Amino acid sequence: DRNVPADVIGAQDDFGKYQVLIAPMLYMVKPGVDEKLKAFVKNGGTLVVSYFSGYVDEHDLVTVGGYPGKLRELLGIWVEESDALPENMHNHFFWQGQRHEAGLLCDLLHSEGAQVLARYEEDFYAGMPVLTCNRYGAGRAYYVAAQSDGDFYREFLKTVCDEAGLEPVLDTPAGVEAVCREDGQHRFLFLLNHSGQEQQVTLPRQCRDLLEGGCYAAGERILLSAVGVRVLEQL
Repeated sequence: DRNVPADVIGAQDDFGKYQVLIAPMLYMVKPGVDEKLKAFVKNGGTLVVSYFSGYVDEHDLVTVGGYPGKLRELLGIWVEESDALPENMHNHFFWQGQRHEAGLLCDLLHSEGAQVLARYEEDFYAGMPVLTCNRYGAGRAYYVAAQSDGDFYREFLKTVCDEAGLEPVLDTPAGVEAVCREDGQHRFLFLLNHSGQEQQVTLPRQCRDLLEGGCYAAGERILLSAVGVRVLEQL
């Protein structure tokens, strides 16, 4: 939604070239992955981890000593237990002045140095942390202790990206996706209009239209038809 470029990578890949890593439900932590994540954050990276993380090793054997296992020091938290909620039930929490849902799995956790950013409102774990941030070296490690709603993820990830200095490829109207691909010499901009109506997009740089021909100046607006696509080479 924010048009921030993202890669899907594996635990064996190089973390060092990224500014933000998101590891949702990192249930299995294989040997050396915790050390790689610690080095990434210590060197200034931002890590986001969710509930149901750090439970088992590479053999699917439970990690002893409390959850989130080998990530406990990095995240600065201890997960005592989890509350599994039926689909139609939710706890809630406030973050940045807005009330959000907490559902599916709700971790009951204690801070071991992490800053508590939000707390559960209801049930027997009211007041316990639901969102934390731990300073580790030069970076930050966030923990999201429950599944929430789309509004929360949009605002939370905007905060994470802004803190890390990640800017969107292009500001676009709702429903229009902008993706950038480059090979070191050329930079291509893909615009996809997922909405059912015509949309206007303002171009930040001079571009050449690879599908329909012609060039556009920086600051010029182009029209995207409903469910239309443009492929532009930035000059």
